[in-house]
Amino acid sequence: MATDENDKNKKDAGVEKRSLTVLSISAAVVFVALVSVIFGLWFMMYNDRKKNQEIAVRETSESGIVKGASTEDPQYLANLVDDLKSAGFILYGSSSDVNVQRQREIFGQAAAGLDYVECDPGAENSNPQECVAKGIDKHPTWVHEEARFPGYKSLADLEELLLSNQQ
Repeated sequence: MATDENDKNKKDAGVEKRSLTVLSISAAVVFVALVSVIFGLWFMMYNDRKKNQEIAVRETSESGIVKGASTEDPQYLANLVDDLKSAGFILYGSSSDVNVQRQREIFGQAAAGLDYVECDPGAENSNPQECVAKGIDKHPTWVHEEARFPGYKSLADLEELLLSNQQ
């Protein structure tokens, strides 16, 4: 009988040891997975922050032209504004909208030359009636003749719009 009881105790001890081993391995796997997820999230945030910093960094070129958030020289931006204006493109927006602010900021000082209609009734020099008449429901929206191009557009996007409307 004592032998049977010793065998049973040894068997129980073996099961306990295996259970502890499985539990330890499971805990380690969960820990590694958790650390991987946290590291992945941190890495994504770090890369986003780094890209935003690169965009915001201003550096002066050899010619003395400051390049930075707009990424282009002032003459290029002025020419693009003139081309948009000559082609009949009008920017509709609300000065309180972040995307409209971003849209105008990419032009730097040349933004003052854009054909711009303020849609916010509370803003200075606003024309909400024109915005309603044109069916503007998203800011910013570029309008050329009857075509609407809603949403923020990069300088390259605007160049493509100009080219596609010249044909």
